[in-house]
Amino acid sequence: MEQSDRLIMEPFNGVFWCVFAIFTGIFTTCTMILRNKPEKVKEKAFLAICLVVFIMFFVYKYFLSIDEEYDVITSNMGGFNWWGELPLQLCNINMILIPVGIITQNRALLSFCFSICLRRYV
Repeated sequence: MEQSDRLIMEPFNGVFWCVFAIFTGIFTTCTMILRNKPEKVKEKAFLAICLVVFIMFFVYKYFLSIDEEYDVITSNMGGFNWWGELPLQLCNINMILIPVGIITQNRALLSFCFSICLRRYV
């Protein structure tokens, strides 16, 4: 497959704006649907979204493991290995801790997750 046959996302190209529009639409739709719902419904919806993100994270890692170009890039490090791809950065650990905090209603854990999210963008 040639380079021109693929949809490559680069800053501010057509693919970028299409993905941005799709996710903005999904976010807006979910916000409108959940606007006047009870907190329990919002929690369940958020937990479902977190579960989908968690599953997609491992689906992404699987496709990364079979990608030939990524294998070439990581060949000097021994190629792809699952131990090296574990989610051990704070943003990935946060992805796991947020649902735990919501389920347990642990305010300290939720505060920690919130501060990690803020640190990412400050």
